[in-house]
Amino acid sequence: MIARTLFMSIAVACSLLVGRAEALTGDPTIDPCSLVTKAEIEQTIGRLKAAPRSGKNDRVLTCDYEFVDDSNALSVWVYPTAVMERARKSLKDIVPVKGLGEEALLVRHDPTFDFTRLFVKRGNAVVEVSVPVAMPGAAAKVEALARKAVGRMK
Repeated sequence: MIARTLFMSIAVACSLLVGRAEALTGDPTIDPCSLVTKAEIEQTIGRLKAAPRSGKNDRVLTCDYEFVDDSNALSVWVYPTAVMERARKSLKDIVPVKGLGEEALLVRHDPTFDFTRLFVKRGNAVVEVSVPVAMPGAAAKVEALARKAVGRMK
């Protein structure tokens, strides 16, 4: 399930960034794995199975976490700011979240791959924190971790 979800996540991320694939001047360089700590993640979601997997897909920087409980998952991804406008146009049931970054958009249930997703813009980057929609308290958990992440963005 996690492999399929990861593949779908990458496909959706790429669709949000249709256009130039190469990194552009001003693209974010933030390591998404540095935005939340192991302790914060384990306190919020549960015990991690291994170190996070980081990667880069075109202009998207990714960090994916696996948990001892295989029903849990966490992704922290960093995009260029253009993703906010594309997310507003392409995703359904978006709820603005006040008091978080310059702009924050919550998608309680993205049916494409059954995740709760929170996009937060700060400076020249957008961080997305996402967890499976079936996770109890999914929206509260992505918001708690996004607040930590945004606090570490420069």
